[in-house]
Amino acid sequence: MITTSSEYNPTSIIYPPKVYSNISEFQALSVAYDKECRLIMKRLESIYKNRFFFSLDEAGCSRWEKMMKIKVNSSYTLDDRRFTISTKYTGSRPYTEKRVRKLLEDLVGSDNYTFNIDYIKKHAVCKINLGVKHQLAAVVDLMENILPLNITYDAILLYNTHEILAQFTHEQLSHFTHEELREMPVEKMKERLGI
Repeated sequence: MITTSSEYNPTSIIYPPKVYSNISEFQALSVAYDKECRLIMKRLESIYKNRFFFSLDEAGCSRWEKMMKIKVNSSYTLDDRRFTISTKYTGSRPYTEKRVRKLLEDLVGSDNYTFNIDYIKKHAVCKINLGVKHQLAAVVDLMENILPLNITYDAILLYNTHEILAQFTHEQLSHFTHEELREMPVEKMKERLGI
C-alpha cells in the first residue's frame, strides 16, 4: 500500500527478540535498514505522484517533455511545465465550445481567461490574464489542437486597460514604468504599493 513518508516510519528494531535488540550491531543494522526503507518509500511515492499530470515532480516533467518533444524555457515553474504537458496530452479530438471553455478553466483558472467565437467570421479569440502569461504558448498549442481547421484563432494576453488602472491614483501609477503599467498584474502592483 502506498502511503506518504510522514505516515511510514519504519522501526525494525522492534521485530527481533529482546535479547538481540539490545546488541549494538543489531541496533546499527536496524538503523541502516530503516534508512533504506525510507528511501524506498520516497521512491514509491515519487512513482505514484508521477502517474498524474498535476502531481508530476521534476523527474516526471522531464520524462514527459522528452517523450512529447516539448521545449522548456528556464523561467518556467513546475506548474507551468505540468500545464504544458497536460495541454499537449489533450490531443486533437473534436471539442464543443463548452468543452473548450472547461479545458481552459481547468488549465488556467476560471478568472484568468476570456474566450469568444464569432461563428459568422469563423474566428475565435482567447485572451489570458497577465498572471498566467507564461502559459500563453501552451494555450496557443491547445487552440491549435482543439479548434476545427475552418476556425481561425488568436490567443493573446489581456493587457491592463485604462478602466483597470483607474482604481489607482496618478501618484501611485508614477511608481511604475509604461511597460509595467501595461503588463504587470494588478495584484503585483497592489503588493508593490503596499495596498
